[in-house]
Formats: sequence, C-alpha cells, structure tokens
Amino acid sequence: MSNDHPSENQNAGYKKPPAHSQFRRGHSGNKKGRPKGRRSFKTDLREELDEVVSARQNGREIFVTKQRLIIKAWVDRAVKGDMRAVNALSALCIRLFESEEQQKQEDVLAPDDEKILKDFFDKEVTKRTTAQPKNDETKFDDSQLNQISNEE
Repeated sequence: MSNDHPSENQNAGYKKPPAHSQFRRGHSGNKKGRPKGRRSFKTDLREELDEVVSARQNGREIFVTKQRLIIKAWVDRAVKGDMRAVNALSALCIRLFESEEQQKQEDVLAPDDEKILKDFFDKEVTKRTTAQPKNDETKFDDSQLNQISNEE
C-alpha cells in the first residue's frame, strides 16, 4: 500500500476495497440481476405433463393428462411389438417399482428392533404409572383452597 494518498486508502483493508473501486450508492454490479419469478425446467415439465387434453380411444373422445397419454402410447407401442418401447417401459417399471419396494422394506422393522422398542415402551409405561408426585406441598385440601380464594 502506498502512502501517497493516506486519506483515500485510510479505510481500505480486508473486505474493504479502496473508495475509488467500490460501487457507487444506488448502483450495483449486477444491474439486471436474477429475473424474478423464473421457473425451473422441472416446474415447466410438471405443469406441461399435468395439462389435460382430449384424445380418441376406441372411437370415443376421452380427456386425460399428457402424462397419461404418453404412458398409454408407450404401452400400446410395446404391445404391438416395438422393442424400443418395451425396453423403455421395462426400465421405467424397474426403476419405479424397485424404489417403491425398497421403501416398503425400509418401513418394516426387524424383529430385534421391534423387541427393543417393545421393551423400552413397557419400561416407560411402568415407570410413569408407578411414579409418585415428588412435591407433596403442592397438594391442597378444600379448606386451604377456600382460604386462598378469600384472600384474593
């Protein structure tokens, strides 16, 4: 740091740049900034797939979501023998249903864990049902309650 202009660099230091290189009041370094209300790809895709459209099935007009329509098209193509559709559909089923199955297995407790929890629960119940109040001074009989209420 040079001592040529000590008054200018007086406040300069760690996390305090010299005054000439700081942003001026009312001006920032990112003039446009992040656009407000910007939506993500995931949000746009979810909204688009949830949109209801009309389609023809067996000569009748039905109203379904685009997501449902895509699934119907995949299944129809797979049934007709399109191997790409079969592969895509089977990969999707494996991924979705396997994660569902894992979730169910995680929700079920092992027998040892169930026994531990049951023992703990039984101990807590017996502890709480047999526990006596520690402070007998807080118990009032009717005459004491009447005296307190008359004093007020």
